[in-house]
Amino acid sequence: MPCATRTRDRVVTRRTHLEQAEHIAVTESRLAAGETQREAAAASGVARSTLLEWCHEQPPGDAPAGLVAFVRTPEGISSG
Repeated sequence: MPCATRTRDRVVTRRTHLEQAEHIAVTESRLAAGETQREAAAASGVARSTLLEWCHEQPPGDAPAGLVAFVRTPEGISSG
């Protein structure tokens, strides 16, 4: 479940790695189907800037690209 913290002017919701992976997977499939980033973000309920940040995160270390891609999926997170 997301953890919400309040900053001065807004509530910040922190999602688990699994929730992030699920949102990324849904967004990537919507983008592949021809939706715009704005439409895909609105449908997932996550800010477009947040989705872009998640999609462009670089994992630490020198892990092989295939492993990094798998670990960022819901299946990769659940199997750990």
